Amino acid sequence: MGRGDHLNKGLMISFFILAVTIAFITLHGKTSGPEFISNLLFKKTIRIDAATFHVWVARTDQEREEALNNKNSMPEDTGMIFVFEEDGPYAVSVSKMHFPIDIIWLNKEGSIVAIENDVSPGRAYPARTSVSARYVLLLNGGVADKNYIGNESHVNISNIQ
Repeated sequence: MGRGDHLNKGLMISFFILAVTIAFITLHGKTSGPEFISNLLFKKTIRIDAATFHVWVARTDQEREEALNNKNSMPEDTGMIFVFEEDGPYAVSVSKMHFPIDIIWLNKEGSIVAIENDVSPGRAYPARTSVSARYVLLLNGGVADKNYIGNESHVNISNIQ
C-alpha cells in the first residue's frame, strides 16, 4: 500500500466519523431549543438599519407551523423569517408560543409594510395584516422598538432570497 492510499483511507475514515457525528447529533440532539445542526445549516443573517439578526428560514408550511411553537425563548439577536412564494396577507398564529414577539411583514423588495409589536404569547387569534407581504419576520418582543425599527427602516434580506 502506497503513501497516497494511506492518505485516501485516512480521509475516508475522517469523513465517515464526521457523517456519523452529524447523524447522531441530528437524531439525538435537544428538541427544546435551537440545535447545533439547524444553527449550522439553516441560519442566515439579515440587517435592519444598524442591527444584525441571525434568523432561521422557514420556507415550507411545516416549518412555518412548527416555527417558534413550544420554544421557551430565543437569543435577542435571533429570529425567524417566513418566506412565501407569492405575496399575500399572511397571518401568524401565536397560540402555542411562550414568549412575546414582534412581527414584521416585508414585501418582496424587503420594505416593511406592517409591524405588530410585543404580540402576547398564547393569544387565541392570529396576528394578521391586510397588506400583502412576501416575508414575515419574527423577533423577540420589544426588539423592534429597542432598535428603532419602523416602516422607514432599511431591511437587507439579500441573504434570504
